[in-house]
Amino acid sequence: MNEKLRQDAETIAMAAINHVNPSRAVKGALEGLMFPGRIYLVAVGKAAWEMAKAAKECLKQEIYDGIVVTKYGHVKTEIEGITCLEAGHPVPDENSLLATEKVLEMTRGLKAEDTVIFLLSGGGSALFESPYVEAEELQKITEQLLHSGADIVEMNTIRKRLSRVKGGRFAKWCEPAQIKAIILSDILGDPLDMIASGPATADHSTCQEALRIAKKYDLQLSEAARKCLQEETPKKLTNVETQIIGSVRELCKAAQEKCTELGYEPHFLTDQLNCEAKEAGRFLAAIAKSHLDKKKTHFFIIRGTKLEPYGGDTADTNVLSIKSKLIDEDFESMIHSKDIQKYITALNYLPLVLSTNNEYTKKAFSIYDHFKRYQKKMDPFIQGKIDEISNIVESNRSISWEMLKSNDVFDNNDDANDDDDDDDDNDDDTNNQNEDTEEENTKKEEEEYDDN
Repeated sequence: MNEKLRQDAETIAMAAINHVNPSRAVKGALEGLMFPGRIYLVAVGKAAWEMAKAAKECLKQEIYDGIVVTKYGHVKTEIEGITCLEAGHPVPDENSLLATEKVLEMTRGLKAEDTVIFLLSGGGSALFESPYVEAEELQKITEQLLHSGADIVEMNTIRKRLSRVKGGRFAKWCEPAQIKAIILSDILGDPLDMIASGPATADHSTCQEALRIAKKYDLQLSEAARKCLQEETPKKLTNVETQIIGSVRELCKAAQEKCTELGYEPHFLTDQLNCEAKEAGRFLAAIAKSHLDKKKTHFFIIRGTKLEPYGGDTADTNVLSIKSKLIDEDFESMIHSKDIQKYITALNYLPLVLSTNNEYTKKAFSIYDHFKRYQKKMDPFIQGKIDEISNIVESNRSISWEMLKSNDVFDNNDDANDDDDDDDDNDDDTNNQNEDTEEENTKKEEEEYDDN
């Protein structure tokens, strides 16, 4: 039986991986499409060669010119009519800058009828770079971020403002030509402006956030670099059509379908898990224990990313890298803010918090309930994000509650309280008072929101 389970697990995993295979995904996105004018192809990222090769094979029109920029060792063979270049990753090097200059030169002076097919995958932040600062300083800043424990969103918020091509600036460069962007996502929640630092996506991050991150990690910056952090990025683009392929969510859906085909009852728990392996193990064990008495054969699907232990005690400090950004110090300011980006950031990370056992879970539920309360008053995009995570949140609510109780997260003095009936009575009175206070606060909060 164990051998069969292992074989089925491998079959399910391979089915999911094949579903988001870069070559297959690109062909599915471009098959049958026709474009006016000249076609230029730009492929950037660790999967750039595969994506460019697939595009070349499936397009019925001739590619006027094209360039691939990928990591060293990732170009397998030449692609006819397309220049394939390799460069540094995860830290940009001289070849990163030279390759990007070739792309900018190729796309200089495009016309409105021209089309740029832009194929983007993970690693693009380092591979596609034309900095406003000296290359040596850019490398030092990147290394500082890597060793500081900054997450990918924080890193990209800084890198966008130091670059001529990130944060929507490449799309601006290509105007008035149209861009067909096909993106292989490697970031939880698929935030377009953060994948490879969003060369062809309007940027939602702000100068204030960039400056706060620089202060948070005590980044050593020149005057020129600090000035770049105060220059805003494009907030609106009209020449870009974007399609995400091969995201983590799509991978999970493919696994879910294969589970059903093999006779399992799949449970899509989350595609936002971001923690240490030991915490993920506790989460899985708690779920398994709750289904031991069930007669059905279950298959639980979880996908996410690891917390990178770059330097110091980062990996051991907290299960979640979002500790200070979302749940802890920014909690109050976020739920009372009219800043759409803060809501999006919170929503992207909520399932991650809810699927781990830690002291921030209770606050995370409070944020989610706040979103639901005001959902109809929010931006349509935010409403969609709330709907997207609703099933995940509700499925985790009871599980997270049981895990929190079992680990004494809410009360480390349960034993002492059990020995003192008077204290229990007092606690009940206090709880009733707290409930009344919470209702009053909720009503007051709703009135404040309406006034805003």
